[in-house]
Amino acid sequence: TGTLLPVTTYYWKVRAGNGTSYSPWSTIWSFTTESSTIVEDNKVNISFSVYPNPSNGKFVINCYENYGKIEIFNSIGELIIQKKIENKLSDFDLSAQPKGLYLIKFISGEENHSQLILLQ
Repeated sequence: TGTLLPVTTYYWKVRAGNGTSYSPWSTIWSFTTESSTIVEDNKVNISFSVYPNPSNGKFVINCYENYGKIEIFNSIGELIIQKKIENKLSDFDLSAQPKGLYLIKFISGEENHSQLILLQ
């Protein structure tokens, strides 16, 4: 694990074992990462903010521009909330979720912006 390089093919295979015997190796699987995105230093486009961050699970998302949709993912990439945003300020409550990092993705038209929030 770690940082993956852009435009690189990675391969893996697995086998099961119990300490004394092992299954045959699986088929070799692969994936190729996409090219990296260049961020322009002179263009800042902040579409939303999240506060407080870190949070106890209850927080507010402030949409500055267009309204859209919010998706919130847990640390293993599972979508846990998907909500249409129709107001500048929207309250969220993740206090029933485990502590840790969550990715908040704001989608408005063709634009996507993401931010992390830490639940303590």
